[in-house]
Amino acid sequence: MPAYTDVELAAIVDKIPRDCASLLECSLHRPELRAPLTRAFPATASLFAEDPEEPNADQARRLLLERWDPAGAGQTYDAIVCADSLAEVRDHDSVLENLQRGLNPGGTLVLTLPNLQYFEVVFMVTEGRWEYTPGAAVARNFLRFFTPKSINKTLTAAGYAGIRIYPLRTAPEKQFPRDASRCVQRGRVSIGPLSDSEYMNYRTEFLLIAACAPKSA
Repeated sequence: MPAYTDVELAAIVDKIPRDCASLLECSLHRPELRAPLTRAFPATASLFAEDPEEPNADQARRLLLERWDPAGAGQTYDAIVCADSLAEVRDHDSVLENLQRGLNPGGTLVLTLPNLQYFEVVFMVTEGRWEYTPGAAVARNFLRFFTPKSINKTLTAAGYAGIRIYPLRTAPEKQFPRDASRCVQRGRVSIGPLSDSEYMNYRTEFLLIAACAPKSA
């Protein structure tokens, strides 16, 4: 999977509160996150081994995330970073519940996710195709797919608050230009008219999300 760029990594780190004293990183396939997180937050811990060598490492890491019990771990965190992983688990609702229990009251969850609303995906489906592309919004390792609207609904239902959704990786405007009627057209398919925010949602391949666990009563 192509690594996140330095700009994308900086955007992820920027969503973590500066006063974070304890941080857990639990991304299944984003080893490039470790260094910038540790530089910014020396107390960063990882849910996974640094360099798993077992043949079934991917499956073992996914099962560990799905079965992680914060109560059994005996520690909670000011922030948790979970890059792409929510799209790779079988039961994302249970994982979100466990991650919330792993946060201190008011703690921050930072997610990155592929965006199913991305223009390339939408046009692919309207053309009757479904093709997996490594490192893209539709990659073979992704089991769950989200849009900005659906992840907002999912996090709200899970009890998170202060949900903020940002574009992380976007296509340039010239790749999907709007015409005079503010529509984007490819072949026989036309989408629009699109407001600026709607247009950005379609141009975004990967989403960056920050949300907060409930505060103590």
